[in-house]
Amino acid sequence: MKDLAMAARTPYDHKNIPCTTQILGHCPEEFSSALASKLVKRLNKPVYVSFNVTIGAPFDSWMQLIEHKIFEEIHIHPQWFL
Repeated sequence: MKDLAMAARTPYDHKNIPCTTQILGHCPEEFSSALASKLVKRLNKPVYVSFNVTIGAPFDSWMQLIEHKIFEEIHIHPQWFL
């Protein structure tokens, strides 16, 4: 595992912005931190995200596809994310 980010809500996030930190590694695009932040807003619980895949040039389109699939799974199987 070369990349790990964590995000959580705090009592101080008055603007609905969770506290996010990169625990391991450094991803130049900060995908794991951004995804962890979005998941915290959706699930309302602390989230750890590890993203260890090397993606080619169209990074944004891959990121959107991955996010879409994760949120689709949350919608279809909410019991898996309790």
